[in-house]
Amino acid sequence: MIYTGDVEQAEDTFRMGCMALHMEQAFIRSLPAEGIYRSVRQKIEHDENLTEQELMQLIVLPLAEKGKIGKREQLKQIIDLAKRIGDEQEQKFVFAGLLVASDKFIDRADAEIIRGENHYDKGRTVDI
Repeated sequence: MIYTGDVEQAEDTFRMGCMALHMEQAFIRSLPAEGIYRSVRQKIEHDENLTEQELMQLIVLPLAEKGKIGKREQLKQIIDLAKRIGDEQEQKFVFAGLLVASDKFIDRADAEIIRGENHYDKGRTVDI
């Protein structure tokens, strides 16, 4: 079970009658979000390749924030950073992942902004 930044703790066992389901838990709020963002930003600024792990971390970073506003602000930063990824396939991967990961806290108009990033202008910033 993966929990966003809004969840600090949760029961790891779900019981129903004679059955108990024990879940492996991951609390995204425990990610060192600021350190990850800085590290990835630095690699992008130096035209270094990102690892698969770093690409996935970019996708889930908005989920590490508390509240809808915090998530949306982090999402904007990630979109602006992802626009600078040199590899077009990696960009598309990040934008598609952001759409899936953020569907619970962004509205339709914001989702369209992310979809439009496949045809971005590197100098433009995103308003979400």
